[in-house]
Amino acid sequence: MAIEQYHKTESEATTYAAQTVDSRTGVTIPDDGYQPDASPPLRTVLARMQDEIHAALHLVLGGAVFKNATTGADIDVKGLRYAIGGTTYTLADEEAYTVTLNQTNYVWCDTDEAVEHGAAWPGTSHYKLAVVVCDATKITSIVDARAENYGVGATNEWSTVAATQDVDMDDNSLTDVEGINFTDWTELTIAAGSITKTQFVHRVDGEGDLDDNLDTIAGGAEGDFLFLLAASVLRTITVRSGEDNIQLSTNLGNHDLNIGYGLLLMYTGNTWYEVSRGNPNQVHFADDVTLANYGITGIGNTRYATSELTIAAGSITAGTRTLYTVDVEGGVGASDDLDTIAGGTTGDIIILSPESAARVVTVKHNTGNIHLANGIDFEMDDASCHIGLRYDGADWNEIFRSPMDAYHLNGTTKCIPYAIGPFYIEGALATKVYEFQYVAPVDMIIKNAIGRVDTAPAGTPCIVDIRVAGVSMFADQSEMINIAAAAFEDTSATKHKAVTAGQVITIECEQHSGAEDMTIVLNAHVAVANYTGS
Repeated sequence: MAIEQYHKTESEATTYAAQTVDSRTGVTIPDDGYQPDASPPLRTVLARMQDEIHAALHLVLGGAVFKNATTGADIDVKGLRYAIGGTTYTLADEEAYTVTLNQTNYVWCDTDEAVEHGAAWPGTSHYKLAVVVCDATKITSIVDARAENYGVGATNEWSTVAATQDVDMDDNSLTDVEGINFTDWTELTIAAGSITKTQFVHRVDGEGDLDDNLDTIAGGAEGDFLFLLAASVLRTITVRSGEDNIQLSTNLGNHDLNIGYGLLLMYTGNTWYEVSRGNPNQVHFADDVTLANYGITGIGNTRYATSELTIAAGSITAGTRTLYTVDVEGGVGASDDLDTIAGGTTGDIIILSPESAARVVTVKHNTGNIHLANGIDFEMDDASCHIGLRYDGADWNEIFRSPMDAYHLNGTTKCIPYAIGPFYIEGALATKVYEFQYVAPVDMIIKNAIGRVDTAPAGTPCIVDIRVAGVSMFADQSEMINIAAAAFEDTSATKHKAVTAGQVITIECEQHSGAEDMTIVLNAHVAVANYTGS
């Protein structure tokens, strides 16, 4: 509803014989009885008052929200001029605008110059008008929100503001800032390698008050910064790069948090990237360092970053790292051979280990450009397996291998097959550890276990475990002897298990499913000193 003007308009004033324009209000008044040096007549005084009241009312009523008198969920909005991002917009009067029942409605206008509403303020630039609360049938309250548009930066002087939400700078900058005081740090405890950000500064402690690795940071919005410190000097918290959604500097790798010198990260919406790190006791290099034949002394410890390499057509390519895990081609299959290592600079040393003990990688001697000690292949069949190689400009030559047991030192070409058993269990099987024991006479490597029954299991598999010194040689039941329902034999229980002379081997039936009369044979390798056979 427009505000009426109760003084005469210029067209109405033309009915008077003579006219004069008042210098203050611009209102045309009749000359009858008017003297320039006299006090203005009452009509002029009233006109001035009415114009000043009209201007004041426009400031108060512009953008005001009222309950519409006719319907339960309709509002009237007075027109106004408003600015967003330095641009001025005009909102026309809006009558009978419908909000949502059973909701707290946030009413605003934006660059579309139209009234809008929703269940929350929008994330884009807008001009707040009011908060309108409705029950199931009608509007119950209207709270003016226009003052919130001027909470910060309304004048040239800053003042303390009790903010109820984020301040949107609308792509504008803060300049000449003397300092920023952040909320005091809060402590986060790692759970399964993860923390959840709630503010800018956090101290981080390990799960169970122990040393721990931080791989994942939940929470945060694109563009957020995060500063991390250690919570205690008693624990080492290692922020690991590339394990999940944390990506640290390629040249610097993982970072151990310090209680006084932390790590600054920025979030891109899916990954936290390192911005800076600080530690006065560490020197970081962005490129290779040449020592000009000088040594490095007083080294407390050396930590290497690890990368995974996957075999392709028998080959891998070494980069700038020292430690590599090696996987079979395509990451599938039980085993693969490594014949050739591409890349490398003369003098480089690399250390290889298996990516998974379930996928055996055999480093082959002299098939490609790898030369191993005594011409013996190295089978990496366990997480403990490592082999060190040095590049001479053409070939990679072995400098060590681990573990140092007979099998891995001598290779299968220096061993003879050795059968343990057969063990025979007569009659119906029972779920238990059987009484008979086998004492290993020499060091050996158990390669696989074979189980056979005369009466097949019904419904579920028959599962049998092989135990060395009271401990299963398998990771779980899926690796054990599994004779399927209605089947009679299983030869798939392949596992390389080192057995020391004198250790006791026992058999445990974990699930029999009605199987009867079982025979078990263990196939092993035993190293033979000075063996010269082919």
